Amino acid sequence: MRNFGQAVMLKPLGSPSVREPVAITGDATNPTEITLASNKNHIEIYNAGTGDIYWGGSNVTTDKGIPIFTDYSREFNNCEDSFKVYLKCKAGEISEARIIEYA
Repeated sequence: MRNFGQAVMLKPLGSPSVREPVAITGDATNPTEITLASNKNHIEIYNAGTGDIYWGGSNVTTDKGIPIFTDYSREFNNCEDSFKVYLKCKAGEISEARIIEYA
């Protein structure tokens, strides 16, 4: 019989808060800024579009950003109030990000 170790108790997340979908474009100079709502410290960004979304700092590019592939999501946990992430697509593309936040 295998021993999988002790169970780990996880702190449950608070009530989710869902935003309206956000259109992400390939605008070369203006990536989309995503901030955290007040009293929230967990955020999940889901790529519901047809093109990849790239995330990073305010100067994110598709060459240097980290991709969120179609039908995948990226979670950011234990964020501070000043949390910001920037999203963009490849030039000429538009994708849709769905965002959910937790306390």
